[in-house]
Amino acid sequence: MSKKLRTIVILGSGGIAVAFSIYRLVLVICQRNSPDDIDVFMRVLLSDNAEGGLGLICACVPSISKILCYYNEIWRRRRREQQCEIELYASLNRCRNCDPEEPHIFPQISPSTLGEEHCNSTMKK
Repeated sequence: MSKKLRTIVILGSGGIAVAFSIYRLVLVICQRNSPDDIDVFMRVLLSDNAEGGLGLICACVPSISKILCYYNEIWRRRRREQQCEIELYASLNRCRNCDPEEPHIFPQISPSTLGEEHCNSTMKK
């Protein structure tokens, strides 16, 4: 999600929280002499809960965004490592299926060294 869109979401939800606060203020002023106090009290409490919930969401959105970006990077890193392992196993299987009398592509390199070099070159891409 782009930074502009995140900012719009945060400020927009904050604006809705302010709108609930203004609604509650108008409700209390206009209905202060109402004979049905329970109805007014219920509306005030519901608008207060909505404002508090939206305020809490506005406070948490930036940290949630950071957490999602962090886990997205971890997922990408694991995906690259899995791809590297798949390519390594494929190259080792090709090498194992070679004729033992033929010279190998990597005559002096052990499979563990081959894996490290292959993964390092793949990870840099």
